[in-house]
Amino acid sequence: ARQFVVGESMSFGQGVAQGVSRSHDMFMYFHNGSAKEAQSAAVANSLAHSVFIKAYPEWYVKTDAAGIFTSFDEKSNQKWEKLIQDGLEYFLYNQKLWVWYGIYDYGDLQQRPSWSGGWQKLNGRWGWVNNEALVDMWIYEQFFRTGKREYLEAALALSRHTLEVDVINSDNYKGNRNVKMQGHRHNVNHWGDGYVGIRVAAPQGFRLGYYLTGDLRIYDQLKMSMEAHWDSVYGSDKQHATGLGLLLFFWETTGDDVYKKALDSYLDYQVAHFRKFGHLHNGVWRFRKDQGKILGDKLLSPSPTDFFFQNFGSAYSLMELADLTGRRDLVDALVRLARHTTRRYSRSWESRYCHYRLMAFAYRHTGDRTFLEYAKAGVEKLTVFSNRTSWHRRPAIGQFDNKLSMLAWTGQGLPYLMKAIELRRDDPIGSFTAPNILKMPKGKSLAPLHVDGSSSTAVNGAIRSYEWREGGKLLSNKPVDTFELSPGLRRIELWVTDRKGRRSMIEKSVTVWEPGVVAQLCFRLRNTTSFMWTGSYTDEKGYGYLPGTKVHSTAEPRRYGNKGCNEIFITGTIQVKTGPGVYTVEMGGKEFWTEQMGSVSVQGKPLDIKVKKEGRKKIEWGYRGEATVGDDGLLKIDFIKGPNGEPVVLAYIIVKRYAEKQLH
Repeated sequence: ARQFVVGESMSFGQGVAQGVSRSHDMFMYFHNGSAKEAQSAAVANSLAHSVFIKAYPEWYVKTDAAGIFTSFDEKSNQKWEKLIQDGLEYFLYNQKLWVWYGIYDYGDLQQRPSWSGGWQKLNGRWGWVNNEALVDMWIYEQFFRTGKREYLEAALALSRHTLEVDVINSDNYKGNRNVKMQGHRHNVNHWGDGYVGIRVAAPQGFRLGYYLTGDLRIYDQLKMSMEAHWDSVYGSDKQHATGLGLLLFFWETTGDDVYKKALDSYLDYQVAHFRKFGHLHNGVWRFRKDQGKILGDKLLSPSPTDFFFQNFGSAYSLMELADLTGRRDLVDALVRLARHTTRRYSRSWESRYCHYRLMAFAYRHTGDRTFLEYAKAGVEKLTVFSNRTSWHRRPAIGQFDNKLSMLAWTGQGLPYLMKAIELRRDDPIGSFTAPNILKMPKGKSLAPLHVDGSSSTAVNGAIRSYEWREGGKLLSNKPVDTFELSPGLRRIELWVTDRKGRRSMIEKSVTVWEPGVVAQLCFRLRNTTSFMWTGSYTDEKGYGYLPGTKVHSTAEPRRYGNKGCNEIFITGTIQVKTGPGVYTVEMGGKEFWTEQMGSVSVQGKPLDIKVKKEGRKKIEWGYRGEATVGDDGLLKIDFIKGPNGEPVVLAYIIVKRYAEKQLH
C-alpha cells in the first residue's frame, strides 16, 4: 500500500480514512416509448453538464465583487497571462492524461511532477495537493477572468473533493480526537498524513463555488464547518484563515449580525495590536469566546510575514474586509505587513511565489513602488514551458520549485498586481534616499537626518506638493529638509501630489542607534542559501567576518527579540572595531526546526548560554553581558560548531559602551 515516506509527512505519523464522505447526484428520467425515441442519451448528457448562468468576465471585474483584479488580457500582459494560463492548463491536461478520477481521487490534482516524466505520486511529501494553498480559489478566479466553463468545472470538482474527502466529516477520529471539519495535509493518500488541522478547511475558495452555482452541498458543509470552528483555533494552526473566512461567508450570505459582531471584534483587536506593537498578529484567537477581549501588554506574535498567514487565506480575507469596510486603520496595518514582508523575504524563495496579492494591495493603496518592484523582481524569474506537445513527458513549470501550490499562489496574485499597475499608471513617483542606520552623535540624544525629495517626478505635469511624515506626524512640506530623530526604528514617509491631484508615497526605514551603541549588526545573505567568507575584517567598515566563517539561512526566521533582524546559522568569527574599554554585548536567536546548536565565546571566554527548548524542536536563546577590549580595540566573537557540527542560530549583535567601567 502507498504510505507516507519522507519529509514533513512523517512529523505526525500515519493518518486514517475516517470521516470521509462522498455525495452523488442521481437523476431518474421517466419517459414513454424506447430510449431512442425519448432521446435518453441527449437528456443524460444535459444532466451531466448542468446549465450555469454566467456573466461576461468584464462584468465580474467591473463589480469588484470577487476581487480587485483584471480580466484576461493577453495583449497588455502577454508574458504574465501566458504564465498563468499555460500553468493551469498543464495540470488540467495531466489530470486527463493520467486519469486522476475515481470515487475518491476525482477533482484532486497531483502536486509535483517528476523531471523524468510522470508524477511524484509515491513520494509522501507530495502526491495529492488536497487543495493546500487554495488551488480552487485560483481556478475560480481564472473562470471569472476568462469565462471558460472547464475552469469552473475543475474548481467545483476540487472544492467538492476537498470538503468530502480531505476534510474529516465525522465527530470522531482515531484516538477519540474531535477534529470535525479539519483536514489532512498533502500526501500520497488523501488521508495519508497524520497531520490534521483547520487550514485544509479554509473556505475562501469553496464559497466562490457556492456563489456561482448555489450548490447546497457546499453550503451545508460550510455550515458544519462554522459550527465546528466557532469556539477555538487548533493549536498548531494559528493562521486564522478558516474562522475568518467562514465568518465573512456567513455574514455575506445571511446578514446575521452575530457574524458581523465577531468580525468587528477580531478586526478591532488586530488593529489595536498593530497600533501598540507595530504589526498584526497570528496568535491564538477564539472567534466566539474572545469577542470584546482587551489587548494586554504582551506581544501575541511577531509580524506574520510568512506564507501560511498570507496564502492560506487569512490575509486574503483581511484585504477583502479592508476594501469592503473602508477601514483605513486596517489598510494601514496590511500595508505595514507588506512592508515587513519585503524586508524579510527580499531574497527568499517566498518572494518568487507567495506575496503578489499583498504587494498589489499595498501598491494600490499607497502608490509606493517598493511593493511593485519587489513583486516584479520575483515574477521575472518564473517560467512555464508552452510547448504542449511535450507536456506528457516533461514538467511545464520551471523555477516554481516544481509545485502546484507555488504556481497557484502566483497565478492567483498576479491579476491583482496587474490591476494595481493599471490603477496607478499615471501616479507621480516619490524619490529620496536615506541611510539604513543613523549613528547618534556623541553627547547627543537626537540624530540629524537630511532628506531631499526634489528628484521626485510626475508622469503628467509637475509635483505640486510634498509632505514628510513619521509615525503619522507631519514633519515638513519642503522638498529638502533636516529632521532630528530619537533612537529606534523610524519610518520616514514622503507623499507627493501632482498638479492633477494624483498622490503617492514612498517610505524608508531608518534605525537610529541609541547613545553609546558602537555596533548593531543584522545579517543579510548574498543569496538564499549560504556563503563562506573568504575576506578579512576591514577597519573602514568597523566590523567583519574572519576568513572561513560560514553563514546560511534558517528555515523560518523568527526575528528573536523584535530587533528587526532575520536569524541565520553561523560558524566562525565576527570582529568589531570598538576601541579599548568595557562594553555590553547583546545577542540571541530563535529557530523552529532546530534541535541543537553550537556554542559562543566572547574575547576567547566561553559563554554560559541557557538554550530554551519547546518539545524536541524549536530553540531560543539570548545573552547580555560585559566584555573587555584591550589596546588593539577589537572585540572578537566566536561561533563554535556543536558536537555534531551544529551551527549557532543568531539574529543580531548589539555592542554598547559601558561608561561606568571604562579602562584607564
